[in-house]
Amino acid sequence: MSRLAWKTRQSASGALWMAALDPKRTLSAKPSSGRNIARDKVAKMNLVSRFFARRSKGQVTLSIPSREDVEKLLGSGRYQDAAVQLAAMAHGNDPWAQFTLAQLVANGLGGNKDESRAAALFRAAAEGGYAPAQSALGFMYLNGRSLPRDLKAGIEWTARAAESGDARAQFNLAKAYNEGAGVETDHVAAARWMKRSADGGLSAGRLGLAIWTLTGNGVTRDPRRAVDLLKPLVESGNIEAGHWMEKALSACSDLPQA
Repeated sequence: MSRLAWKTRQSASGALWMAALDPKRTLSAKPSSGRNIARDKVAKMNLVSRFFARRSKGQVTLSIPSREDVEKLLGSGRYQDAAVQLAAMAHGNDPWAQFTLAQLVANGLGGNKDESRAAALFRAAAEGGYAPAQSALGFMYLNGRSLPRDLKAGIEWTARAAESGDARAQFNLAKAYNEGAGVETDHVAAARWMKRSADGGLSAGRLGLAIWTLTGNGVTRDPRRAVDLLKPLVESGNIEAGHWMEKALSACSDLPQA
């Protein structure tokens, strides 16, 4: 195969994947039959299946990329190239690829911003059992971001991710219990989930636990313990933690000496 023919095939395959990824993208590549692929509703729904039909006839050659390959592209800021490869992986029902592609689409990286498409990808990844996607979908429902606000669905997805160990979901669930958003207000349950988030290494969870330890929200008030929790955050340059550290130290000065 000549170098020109190889490049032509690679270009056609990339165009097909990007059209499937981005419904606003105009596709001008021509299949070997010579017929243009019209960008209408029917064509958009069948782009990927057409691609595989052409691939099976030997007209397109494309290997499914690895996660490592995609992470290198993302790390170097090559979002469009990453989006093409993620689309191939997402078509194979790879939850990580669906979630990562959703993040790109939601932020307009590697193609046009499309919040509805991003929401569909987040849902697919969430239904595939990927905890970060479940957490993201729960957040979207709880806050009405790209989806109609639905507290019940938001709590269900957030709880799934939290039970799977996702620290961000644990933090969001703690806030929901603390505020009574979608669940009955329960400060003890809120503190329990906040601690799990903090133990999972989430900075926001560690700060939240420190604040609640200082104020006695769902846990026994303990300013000295709050100082210990705040110290590494302050050392890392967390400005809000520094603000609360001043309050914690002031509270400690009012305590009797141990």
